[in-house]
Amino acid sequence: MAPYTPLTDEQVKDFAKRIYRGEVFVSWSLPNLRHLASHFLPVALMSEEQRQLWISWGVTVFWAPMSSALPMGLNGFPVFSECGAWRREDADRVNARLTEIEELLK
Repeated sequence: MAPYTPLTDEQVKDFAKRIYRGEVFVSWSLPNLRHLASHFLPVALMSEEQRQLWISWGVTVFWAPMSSALPMGLNGFPVFSECGAWRREDADRVNARLTEIEELLK
């Protein structure tokens, strides 16, 4: 598994736009993070070694393109067979940019 690579400023802007348009689902949208593995199946299926590696990288937020959602949902939320992950710093940057977009469009 390749080491974590922080998002570039351009990637931050792109993710924020795609989240705003509903093209990307982010784990912060789940009302209960105890169900994270039910919506992002790779999290449920990863080995303990992989889990510890992601923890060591500081990964805290998961995302997936809506186009990869499985044909079923759980409690009204999509389920994904693939996902990406961000460190808290990157997630905070994306969220801040998303908030800017939302404020501009009010």
